Amino acid sequence: MIATNKIEPHDNQTTKSLAILDSITRNSREGIILLDPKGTILEFNPFAEKIFGYKAKNVLNKNIDLLIADPIKESPGNSTKNYLKGKPNTPLESEREIEGLAKNGNLIPLDICISEINAPGNNFTLLLVKDSTRQREFQSRNRMHHELIRELAEPHTSNDFLTNVLNILGDYMEGDLAIYWEFNTTTHLLTSHSIWHPPKMKISSFTTFENLNQNLAFSKGTDLPGLVMEKMEPVWIQDIASAPNFPRGSTAKLAGLNSGLAFPITCKNELFGVIEIFYAKEVKPNEETYNWLTTVGHQIGINFSRTCNEQALTLAKEEAEKSNFEKSQFLANMSHEIRTPLNIILGMSEVLSETALTEHQEHLVQTSIKSGDNLLYLINSILDLARIEAGEISLEQMDFNLKAFLSDTLSMWDERENLEQVELAFEIDPDVKENVRGDSHRIAQILINLIGNAFKFTEKGHIHLTVKNDLSINNKSNLQFAISDTGIGVPADKQKSIFEKFSQADLSDTRKYGGTGLGLAITQKLVHLMGGDIWVESEVGKGSTFIFNLQFDESLTIPVKNFNGTETPVKKILIKEDDIHQNDKESLRILMVEDCPDNVLLVQMYLNKLPHEMTMAENGQIAVEKFLNEKYDLVLMDMQMPVMDGYAATRKIRQWEKENGKEETPIIALTASALIRAKERCLSAGCTKYMSKPVKKAKLLEEIAKYQKTKPVSIT
Repeated sequence: MIATNKIEPHDNQTTKSLAILDSITRNSREGIILLDPKGTILEFNPFAEKIFGYKAKNVLNKNIDLLIADPIKESPGNSTKNYLKGKPNTPLESEREIEGLAKNGNLIPLDICISEINAPGNNFTLLLVKDSTRQREFQSRNRMHHELIRELAEPHTSNDFLTNVLNILGDYMEGDLAIYWEFNTTTHLLTSHSIWHPPKMKISSFTTFENLNQNLAFSKGTDLPGLVMEKMEPVWIQDIASAPNFPRGSTAKLAGLNSGLAFPITCKNELFGVIEIFYAKEVKPNEETYNWLTTVGHQIGINFSRTCNEQALTLAKEEAEKSNFEKSQFLANMSHEIRTPLNIILGMSEVLSETALTEHQEHLVQTSIKSGDNLLYLINSILDLARIEAGEISLEQMDFNLKAFLSDTLSMWDERENLEQVELAFEIDPDVKENVRGDSHRIAQILINLIGNAFKFTEKGHIHLTVKNDLSINNKSNLQFAISDTGIGVPADKQKSIFEKFSQADLSDTRKYGGTGLGLAITQKLVHLMGGDIWVESEVGKGSTFIFNLQFDESLTIPVKNFNGTETPVKKILIKEDDIHQNDKESLRILMVEDCPDNVLLVQMYLNKLPHEMTMAENGQIAVEKFLNEKYDLVLMDMQMPVMDGYAATRKIRQWEKENGKEETPIIALTASALIRAKERCLSAGCTKYMSKPVKKAKLLEEIAKYQKTKPVSIT
């Protein structure tokens, strides 16, 4: 779909490649918009239609201004197209937030990622667009919820607490007036206790209505507070003028208030008070807010309950566990929903890149792969952070050669673009032991984050990694790592905050250098998890040195020596498709269990040059029936499917094998969930191996090759 009308296909392969690319674009779960140099819309995919409400035929050949909010179009001396690109020299691949304009006139919060597509005689701008409405609502509610939780946890007087709670709720709910009615356990009446209006409103516009409430008291069933006391649940007044059983309605209407709501403050069915929030505009009730207010009212009530601390702590624990469960469920669902299409996009792009392409087509495919890898890195970073904060990260202790490990880790930058401008080197102090014992995977993650961060902010000069014994601790198994660069440096007042989530030294750095602000936060948490500490020493304009120390156990490995006394070198072996053909390996009968046809097609394309025979089953129930009636050498099992999921299907297969004395058939779990809990669940269900989508072709072929019966492989 992307500019395929600008390319003339010369053969069937090119036509097929273009068709695949067009299919990827049409099935993308992101809006894809292509602009010419003047900002004219050339392409507008189906998901963009869903976001903006326009059909493609109604926006093609029109300017992108049609889809951007008016305040942006009216920015003095700044066209919409330039606004989208951001400041000069900003990496276009970085994501930014803007306000879009739907066909119905509503503003839409958008996350966009911009790429320039340069071809001979043609220059295009590619916009990848996501509607972030629900994400921002979730973030806003989450921030308010955390703010409220902090308020509940801090010591305070009753009056201060009520004032702060009304400030938080009134501001978040965008109310114009809020009142707290306190329940008197002796008279069983609700009396006015505290009144709030927005801080920007120096003199309340609703003084008459406020004065009226100061001397009122309500019994059960009387007026809005009394009605809440009677029902013990939130009550909504959509139209104050016509609301029954609301004696204050005429005064409220004259003051300019048109709608309102109220909810109870309770703990274990004990009422402490009622909070009212009024609006000058009409606000319609919705179930999500209704449920949320019920939860908030109960949380505030827990704080009020001075005589039931034990019960309050128990309930708070339950609420926290529920919140963590919901967060985990949200992450698992988002991981699955994002990784499933991302698996197709990256996989198909990889397959497409192996076909005969023009230079322009190759550029488009590599751009798609790069953007997909960037998105995958972001998803993994968010999941890593969630795992660490949830205490789901466990460290694996293994022996490894430090020099070989560092050499292998740094080799990933051997083919970088700025090879000549920035020197990368490492040095190990002679006193450091050759072999150490620790979690090499997490240490590599720390080094990759820090060195990658150094490259991002260093245009020329060097990046050096040094390792020495930590002299502050009398233990040679404790090492200090230092990554120094000649980059832009970090201001002194920002050297602590850069380790916070979503933080960079300067907000403009996000647009200039890209990144999510998660890398250093994850790095610090990993270092702390391994019993170490991390800090930065820096001078603006001269560079930075990130230093961290780690505790290692004594290595149990005795290095193997050659006859000449040197250590046996480690040799990497790469398995290619040709190697598999050349080594006379037996083909496998593979059962693929997958409900997504696109995923099936992708694996078929991965295996199309190999002699394996693959049978498909679209859910676990069909898979079990096929397995019981046919002999298979390997099962590729998706875990989230309708009818019967992969967990249940795997358990049934293992049970049948056990009851019939059969040897266990290898089952590889292919799942879009990357949470540790998902891996444990797959393995406990009986899966032999767990692989998280997106699955790279080479990784999958390498794993499948392990289960082929073959003669010893000799690769030269």
